[in-house]
Amino acid sequence: MRTEKISYVKFKLLKPCTYTSIVLLLLFVWLYSGSCSKSSGSVGIGVYSEKLPNKWVHKFHYLNGEVEGEFTAKSDSAQLIYSSNLESGTIDYQLYNSKDSLLLTIPANNTTNAIKGVFKKGEQYKVKATATEAKGSFDFIME
Repeated sequence: MRTEKISYVKFKLLKPCTYTSIVLLLLFVWLYSGSCSKSSGSVGIGVYSEKLPNKWVHKFHYLNGEVEGEFTAKSDSAQLIYSSNLESGTIDYQLYNSKDSLLLTIPANNTTNAIKGVFKKGEQYKVKATATEAKGSFDFIME
């Protein structure tokens, strides 16, 4: 009969405050990476972004860089309704057609407005938001 020696590995338990520190560090990494909105090298903290067909809602505590949303005109009389609420920093919006040609620059002046007369049925459009240390929200809806 053959007998084998079984060896056990002992683990040293860490102090409870060490576990708390690790959990907090992982939580911070998860929140930062999960709440960042990255597009074209942008950094966003505390970002909520909802992109549905022809609707883009974007809220942020900090945004630096570019983010973009896409829209499709359902008729020649389509309009892009937008609202911008900027608490700090700067943000510029540009509207591009499907050929990536700049159609117009949209002011970020804390109001609601609509763009009409530039859309063609079936064409795709893109709004690019370029922010510098911005805090606030915006939304775009194409009807």
